[in-house]
Amino acid sequence: MNDPLIAGGMRERGWVQRYLHVDVPLLLLLALLAGIGLVVLYSAFNGDPEAWERQFWRLGVALVGMLVLAQLPPSLLQRWTPLLYAAGVLSLIAVLLFGVSAGGAQRWLDLGVMVVQPSEGLKLALPMMVAYLLAREGPPPQLRMLLVVLGVIGL
Repeated sequence: MNDPLIAGGMRERGWVQRYLHVDVPLLLLLALLAGIGLVVLYSAFNGDPEAWERQFWRLGVALVGMLVLAQLPPSLLQRWTPLLYAAGVLSLIAVLLFGVSAGGAQRWLDLGVMVVQPSEGLKLALPMMVAYLLAREGPPPQLRMLLVVLGVIGL
């Protein structure tokens, strides 16, 4: 009799999970959410195909970026987390000093080749940094570590 469970009590993973390192149910839910977003965008722009197409291509670029990041070993991401967080905070300071205003707010950095919004990078770097700090100490976190985490979030 073949046991459907493998070592560690985990079910055998499919080829997508094994080779692309992605969680298939999560990927399907993200695709559903993105599809709903495209429908809402199409409706919000009164059926403007150009706006819809631009967003569709951006989703494609995001998907490729997600697949590339999924191939990186978690230890590499863990090593780079403090640097990514520091770069994000420094880029926000650069926005304060050299930022470009658009739509009534100063949120952008003009890099010459392209204009970026640094706060978007911190949407990834901040939770990674919190996880990095909490993982260093192990559960349960002590009051000192919680204050450090709150400081990182507050910054």
